Amino acid sequence: MTARTSTTPPTMRTTGAVHTVNYAPDGLRARIRAGQPDVVIDHIGGSLAEPPDPAGAARDRGKFTALWTPGCIRPVINSRCSLEQAGEGLETVAHRRPVGKTIIQVA
Repeated sequence: MTARTSTTPPTMRTTGAVHTVNYAPDGLRARIRAGQPDVVIDHIGGSLAEPPDPAGAARDRGKFTALWTPGCIRPVINSRCSLEQAGEGLETVAHRRPVGKTIIQVA
């Protein structure tokens, strides 16, 4: 799991994360390369991402699916907001306050 602050990794470990990466000091790419992870899933992209390697992406998707299917990976949900509360939910994400996902319920 990745984090941008030094206070987040201990919290992530309480949710079951074995390895955590605080990418703020050296950058995400350098930290991932140093740790040699088994799987990297980039669901956001942007400036932290690298162009995909098709063979590596296929391998990682397969490993991810093998972990997801039996329930080994459990997303951490920080909060749930109604559509009317979406602004508040998005503000917590923008300020990087949540540990876990912020769910905006549409229906």
